[in-house]
Amino acid sequence: MPIAVHELGSRVRREVLAAISAQQRKYRIVYHSPNVAGQLAATESGMAVAVLMRCSLSPNLKVLDARHGLPDLPDLEVAIVRSKNSVSSPAVDAMYEQIIRTLKRIIM
Repeated sequence: MPIAVHELGSRVRREVLAAISAQQRKYRIVYHSPNVAGQLAATESGMAVAVLMRCSLSPNLKVLDARHGLPDLPDLEVAIVRSKNSVSSPAVDAMYEQIIRTLKRIIM
């Protein structure tokens, strides 16, 4: 199975490779990038499958899961960190609120 993964040292990469290996499924990394846009390009081109957040998916992609012979993946924590200096920044407040709204849509 050709896969696109996150950069070396990434927790997501380790978790994905461990889950695939535990299944004793053969795979090969055909693309790696810290950038979600690169992983999307690899999947949309048909070059690979990748683990992505649902909010990143385009309508051209299909979600694969255990019904397709793939392992379940563990939940990952997401942290939003902002500087104390950004407390009075309307732009940072707006971005923070948008991230929270997007994450709530994914979780619920």
